[in-house]
Parts: sequence; C-alpha cells; structure tokens
Amino acid sequence: MQHNTLMRAYNKPLDFIADWASDIDDEHFFLHCAGGYRSMIAASILNARGVRNFTEVEGGFNGIKKTEQVPTTDFMCQSKVL
Repeated sequence: MQHNTLMRAYNKPLDFIADWASDIDDEHFFLHCAGGYRSMIAASILNARGVRNFTEVEGGFNGIKKTEQVPTTDFMCQSKVL
C-alpha cells in the first residue's frame, strides 16, 4: 500500500496562538507539546474558536515516548546541537 500524503510538522508557540490559529486549514492534525500541558491549553483555545479538526495527544511527546506502540527516533535538530 502506497501513501501519497505529505506529512508536515509545524512548531507553533502557545503564546502566539492568536496569530497562527486563523491560518489553520481543514486538514486534520495532531497537537502536542513536550508534556501535554501547553497542548491541552491550546486545544481548549482552538475548541473555543470553533477549530475541531485536530487530535490533542494526551501526555505530549513524553507520553508518546513512554508507549512502545509509536516508533520514535533519537533525531535532534541541528539547531539544538549548535
């Protein structure tokens, strides 16, 4: 089975949600942060604005890493290494 879907990831800071929330398109997306607290706040704000085409990842990326069902990598952005 071949997928032609382009996967994209965006880093959107919570403190600027008013700036980027209006740019969200209709495509479903996953919302997470490191521990789950900021993404929970963002999900609440987006819901209040009528945005419902997302899944908020409970526990954030740390929650993802604790499961063995979702593969992860040790990739580190080069900007973090410098």
